[in-house]
Formats: sequence, structure tokens, C-alpha cells
Amino acid sequence: MYKPSKFNLLTQTEGGENYLINTRTTAILDVSNEPLASLKDCLTNRSHCPDVKFDQKSLQFLNENGFLVRESFDEMKWMEEIHWNARKGEKAFALAVVLTLACNFRCVYCYEDHVNISMDDRVSDQIIKLIKSNLDGLENLHIAWFGGEPLLCIDRIESMTQQIFKLVDHQGVNYSARISTNGYLLSPRVAKILQDCRVTDVQITLDGPPDVHDSRRFLVGGLSTFDQIYENIGTSIGLFNRLTIRVNIDKRNVKSIPSLLENYLYPFREGIFLSFSAAMSPKCVDQIETWTMPPDEFWAVEKRLGSLADNLGFKVMRGYPIPCTSFCNAYQFNSYLVDPYGLVNRCTKYLGHKSEYYGRLMSDGTIEINKNSIQALWDHWSPFKDNECSSCKVLPLCMGGCLLYLSSSRPKELTHRCFAKTDIVNSLLREKLFKQLVDSGKII
Repeated sequence: MYKPSKFNLLTQTEGGENYLINTRTTAILDVSNEPLASLKDCLTNRSHCPDVKFDQKSLQFLNENGFLVRESFDEMKWMEEIHWNARKGEKAFALAVVLTLACNFRCVYCYEDHVNISMDDRVSDQIIKLIKSNLDGLENLHIAWFGGEPLLCIDRIESMTQQIFKLVDHQGVNYSARISTNGYLLSPRVAKILQDCRVTDVQITLDGPPDVHDSRRFLVGGLSTFDQIYENIGTSIGLFNRLTIRVNIDKRNVKSIPSLLENYLYPFREGIFLSFSAAMSPKCVDQIETWTMPPDEFWAVEKRLGSLADNLGFKVMRGYPIPCTSFCNAYQFNSYLVDPYGLVNRCTKYLGHKSEYYGRLMSDGTIEINKNSIQALWDHWSPFKDNECSSCKVLPLCMGGCLLYLSSSRPKELTHRCFAKTDIVNSLLREKLFKQLVDSGKII
């Protein structure tokens, strides 16, 4: 016996077509035609199901794609189990190393306090000990070099990487690394060093064509940065597995982004990925700056720009991996962010905040947890303990959303806690317009 999934969501596109989405499997079924009305009612309202008869082929199709599940299958229990298994992540270890809080830029929306402090040998040695103490039984180690501007400390990246290589190669652990940089210092010499350090994923930010970008992302003294970054992107193409150009968008630069794509990034389109992100104010939890975009407005913009980029031949990274097991690294028990003070966090928004930190790295490489911190409370929070989350049809797409907003006084729909409810049809249809429907693509 079968029952409809808890996560069947009926929705309509702007053109009036009806689609049934299963948010657990992300399967999509076009139910626009009248013959499918009974199917639509059955899969969204269990009381209608006894009157609907499925042939074996249709039954198998609906079950394989999650629209129908066996009576004995507890979807919530299954999801909760994979959620907690992902959070424990016993075979993988991820570490974001904040090499410096200093930066050569003064971006208008940056949430970091730029303190002229960089990681010293003491903290660096503690990080190596932390990695060493977590190698037993480990299959994958991932390092993210972060800042401030991490390329200000390229020598530290080089020296720490050599120490890490000795550990992982001896243990047979798979190693990968990425870096988030403003790109200004990514010269061919520096790019070669990153290659040698097995950095395979590089993210650089451009916020528009030269005049717009330079009004938002400029050097400490106010000088422009676009031309140097643009040159460095050109010389870096093909050197890394993934070179992502991130574009932070708000009301002040949104109209200029098509020009950035068409007139500047177009020659690079085959060698880069694009990522559109919403620029948020430093006090994004409880305050909305006039220049920021609410989630519904941003996702509409992201849809429009994504379509333009697709048509131009770019590879576009959209949203978050779906379905997901946990929203971000802040949920993970095997993921830490260590700053130059030796303070440990789970969320980058707390970077450099001495008054609110998750833990402190000790001399032997262990972490002393600050049990009174907000982030320590996150270790015990689960969307399956939250009535609103556990009853939500789009829970598999976000698994609770951004923990930063748990204490926000703003309505959930205006924060990134409930981002998945915004433009959900287009977000899924863009990526996964269902291609495996029976025969003609419809179940009659």
C-alpha cells in the first residue's frame, strides 16, 4: 500500500501551468492537463486517493520519484536521520582558516571589523595539531583559506599547506582546498603557489562594470580595483578546477549587472562559473538597510540574471544544493572556522567578535567550547524540534535555514530562514525540469 508524500507541493508558474513538486526528491510533474486532475488531488490530499487507480507502471514511477511512498515509510524519521548523520560527518573534516582580519579593500557592505592582525606561529601550530588529532578514521579533509584578504598571507598558506601535506599523505586522507579572495593580489606567481598548494576552487568578487564595482569595492586609500582584478581573472582561467565570479547584488548595482556579463565577463564565459548573491548589511539580523533586497525581490532578480547568463553561455551556480541535509557549516559538528586570535566559530558573521565566540583553540589542538555562546546553542537546535519547520512542505530544501536568524525579531519570510519558500517553483524548474516522465512526459 502507498500514501502521498508529505512533501508534495502543488504550485503554478507565471504562465499558468500547474506543477507538482516533491521537495524531498525534487522531482517535478506537469499536471496542467485536465486528465491529471484526479492525480493532482490524490497526491496533495490523501482523502482523495482511495478513488484513484494506478496501473503498475504509473505506480512505480510515482514511487520512484517520491510522490507516493509506502505506508510503512516514515519520511520525517528518514530525513531526521540523514540530517543528524550529515551534521556528525564522521568521515570528513572541514576547516576554514582565517589567516588575517586585515584587508586591502574597504567594501561598503563588509560586516568584518578590519583589525591589523594576522595569524602567528602559535595559532598556526595549534591548527596543525587540531587537524592531526582528527585524522583517525578520516577520509576527506577540506581547508578553506579565508580572511580579511587571505592572499595578504600567501606565505602562511604555503607553510601550513606543506605541514598538512605531510599529515594527510601519510594517513591516506583525501585533501582539497579552496580560497575566497577579492582577487586583487592573484598574480600569475600567486596563482602558481595556490596550484602547488592543491587549491582547486577559487572565488573572486566583481560587483558590476568598472565604475560601479569601483564605487563599492575599492582599496583602503580609495583607489579603483576592477582593472587589476579583471586582468588576474584572465590569467587564472584554466588553472583551477573551478573559478567562480561572485556578484553581490543590492538595489544600488542591480541595473548594471547585465553590462558586466555582456561587456566584460562574456569573453571568460567558458572558463568561469557565476554566482549571484544578495549583499546584506552588517546588522542584517534585525535591521534592513534601504539598499538591501528582501528575499522575494532578490530571487526574482536572480532568476532574471540567471536566465540572461544561461542565454549568454555562462555556467551559473544557483542557490543552495537541494535537497539538502543541513543548511550550512554552522550546523556541522565537524566544521570549524579559526581566526587569528585562535577563537573558533561556526558562522562567519561572528568572525573577529571576541565577545561572542563558539570556542577557543588550546595549545594541544583541542577546542574549549564556550557553552554560553549563541553558536553552542545551535548544536542542539534541529528543524525537527521546531513545529513550524517540521510541518513545512519545503523542509527538505533548507533543513531549517540560516541559524543566524533564529533570534531575529523579523518575520521568518523576510529572512534567509525561509528563503526556500521564495520563488520555489522557478528555483527548481530552472535546474531540474523533469525529464524522466513516462512516455510523453505525462502520466495519463
